[in-house]
Amino acid sequence: MVVLKMVHSIVAILFLTISIFLSLLYFYYKDKGNPLIRTLVKSEWFFSALMFFLGILLMVLNPFWFQVGLFHIKIAFAMFAVGMAQYFYKQYELANADHNFPTYLYYFRILIPSFIYMVYYLGNKLLMA
Repeated sequence: MVVLKMVHSIVAILFLTISIFLSLLYFYYKDKGNPLIRTLVKSEWFFSALMFFLGILLMVLNPFWFQVGLFHIKIAFAMFAVGMAQYFYKQYELANADHNFPTYLYYFRILIPSFIYMVYYLGNKLLMA
């Protein structure tokens, strides 16, 4: 159980770091089809899916957290963050195929790291309580 919590925390930090780095590169480079951006988009997609499944596993093994009110807010933010990362991946792949990147992808690049940071902050706040 302790190992699973540690893996979940490490993956959360990696997910946040990749998301911030991807956002910075997405705003910096004019060529959105850059191989570095493409690699980071795929790794963000992978870590978001991994975070989802690790979180589900932790909730099944530790149902006590459902009694904590702040936990429900954390889960809501986590679902939005994972959902946005998954949606961004699909929209990026479609846009990359057409070489037409819509402006709403910029908004996602601002929102995704913000939501991930909020989830990480709420998770740490829960652990300190």
